[in-house]
Amino acid sequence: MSAYTDISPAAVLAAYGCARGSYQRAVLNGSEAWSGSTLTGRAARYGSKYRTSREELLARLEAHPDLAVEERRVDMAALAEI
Repeated sequence: MSAYTDISPAAVLAAYGCARGSYQRAVLNGSEAWSGSTLTGRAARYGSKYRTSREELLARLEAHPDLAVEERRVDMAALAEI
């Protein structure tokens, strides 16, 4: 079983409202990696600028009043018994 994110439509809109520009929207929709490993060519050479962009997006997401993060742990042994 893989990890997943459960997010409401309102939270999606709030998260995209925090994005500034196409790169940050791409990070949110998964077409760009949070680590920056998907950057190529000229973008890869400016990796530190993109890292700053990701950090600023994350800060806005954490500060947004409508976005809360809960970590849930799944007992894999219990799931295997089902």
